[in-house]
Amino acid sequence: MFREIGDFLFIVHAPITTVPSIVQSLLKTIVDIFEFLFGGFEGWDEITLNLVGVHDIMKHQLDIVMSDPGSIIGGIRQVTLDFEVCERLDKLLAYMESVDGVCGNGSMLLLGNAVLQSRFPLTEARLVDILYQNL
Repeated sequence: MFREIGDFLFIVHAPITTVPSIVQSLLKTIVDIFEFLFGGFEGWDEITLNLVGVHDIMKHQLDIVMSDPGSIIGGIRQVTLDFEVCERLDKLLAYMESVDGVCGNGSMLLLGNAVLQSRFPLTEARLVDILYQNL
């Protein structure tokens, strides 16, 4: 699959079984990163477009996608746990929310950059995750 941007062509080679919308989303993310780094594509040319270090940025982005495909569609990074563990964590969060002085509207347990358990609706969980990532 490819995407033409001005005089440049971005190409992603993916297995035939890959859902096209996921590849398109990945291409959009890569183009967005290029536009963030180098400005609008109208100003790109072969002489001034310095690609030193871009490989590392792209590799990091692709590593995130490969380890957590949900990030492509705007999901939150989650740790997969057994059902019994999730129930215990949910009870722990419910107890914490019942304590005076603790926010009673919802809570979330984070481990590194991933959500262990959340009592927030998905929209609010995404917002908390984005806020946490930008701290």
